[in-house]
Amino acid sequence: MRAKLQVFVSSVQKELEDERLIVQNLMNTDPFLSAYCAPVLYDFAPASPQKATEE
Repeated sequence: MRAKLQVFVSSVQKELEDERLIVQNLMNTDPFLSAYCAPVLYDFAPASPQKATEE
């Protein structure tokens, strides 16, 4: 079986948090989507302990 596609769900607007969670829930509960896709939400990514790079 192939690895699931990681689908990045994001927006720059704080007001769309509910919509991002709805998409995540759909992808986790729909039989077809959950078989082939894994949602990735930036909201739940842990912060990196490394410093941001400076230019």
